[in-house]
Amino acid sequence: MRETVIWVGVGALAAVFGGLVGFGVVDAGLALLTMVLLVTVGVVAFRLRTLRDGSWLPQLVLGAYVVKLMGSAVRYSVLVYLYEGVGDATGYHGRGWRLAEIWSTFTVPTTELAGSASTRFVQQVTGLIYVPYRPSMLGGFFIFATLAFFGQLLLYAAYRRAEPDSRLKWYAAAVLFFPTLVFWPSSIGKESLMILLIGTGAYAVARLFDGYRLRWVLLFGAALAGATAIRVHIAVLLVASFSVTILLTRRPTGGGARVRRVAFMAAAMLSFVLVVTLAAERFDIDPGGSDLNPFLTELERRTQQGGSAVEGRPVTSLADVPAAIGRVLFRPYPTEAHNAQAVFSSLEGVALMALLIWRLPRMIRGLSSLRRRPYLMFSLFFTIGFVIVFSAVFNLGILARQRSQALPFVLALLVGLGWPQAPPGDHSERDESPLSKPRSR
Repeated sequence: MRETVIWVGVGALAAVFGGLVGFGVVDAGLALLTMVLLVTVGVVAFRLRTLRDGSWLPQLVLGAYVVKLMGSAVRYSVLVYLYEGVGDATGYHGRGWRLAEIWSTFTVPTTELAGSASTRFVQQVTGLIYVPYRPSMLGGFFIFATLAFFGQLLLYAAYRRAEPDSRLKWYAAAVLFFPTLVFWPSSIGKESLMILLIGTGAYAVARLFDGYRLRWVLLFGAALAGATAIRVHIAVLLVASFSVTILLTRRPTGGGARVRRVAFMAAAMLSFVLVVTLAAERFDIDPGGSDLNPFLTELERRTQQGGSAVEGRPVTSLADVPAAIGRVLFRPYPTEAHNAQAVFSSLEGVALMALLIWRLPRMIRGLSSLRRRPYLMFSLFFTIGFVIVFSAVFNLGILARQRSQALPFVLALLVGLGWPQAPPGDHSERDESPLSKPRSR
């Protein structure tokens, strides 16, 4: 019955697109691209039926993907109609089109790139994506939204691997439907690619903590390489959080796993040094110096401009942490909202703050279990590092967009530590597939 309803819905959607194309409302290429993307995600969703706890997952994934495309369409409309096409996505789309035309002739482009190293990298990725099919800009939004959606699925898979309990539905709903994750990483640009890379890195981390198998090092390394090319400070947070977690979590019992753990500790430290060096070069910081004030002052100057700028100071002591948490994770507050986007962002921030305050006592009690739960410890250190790094940003518009990179880990802590488990008899059985097999305790 459920399959019949779903396929009737797909047929109705195809009929709607057909009518829109026939009346000239929607471009035929965009309609075809949308149907291809929906079918692709639908195949993945129905593959999830084979999981023993997957009875509810396909419908949730398909519903979340439709919501994601709607969020992408809203993001596109805001750019085109509210900001009159002035935005990074417009530049990425135009450059990507030109690069795709050059690459399709098997010619290496030499003069089509502009901007910083990370901007040029995203332009190249956009061009490669556009080579087989050069979409409209809304089509490009849908493609990048789909990449981010797969990153969200990987974040769920990472949590599922690490925390195989009755709270999976809560985390799946949170990471797939949270408004910031639906809206911001759904356009052509860095946010969508970063969610894909962060999801890939998180899944690799969850697998690495499960016995320290070497084959997942390559996946984590690929995620770090991509993150370094786009936002090197996020790569620093990923490898630093992983390194500290290895040091603090309980040692594995098997002799081979212990040896691999020591090897991973050494590799993580070397990776951390390498990524920090790259970050210092990117931001023109002296890695051997102890004074970061010039860098922080310049960052403050750049981000304390525009209508969304607020006063504050970066974290330099424990006394600065509470204000930084409020600014980085929750602001703007409703009293600071000056447009529709800020109003929605403020309501979301208030709701998240209320949930965290409500569950805070249980979360504090759960901290004692973190040594046995490395993924949640990893999430905690990533969140702390994110707050410290972005405490030097004072533009609430930038923070509302950038916090999408940390929210999956905040939600993992909220659900994993703050939500009670159901009674043992209510737990769903788990599958034994290589992709999503939960970690044995």
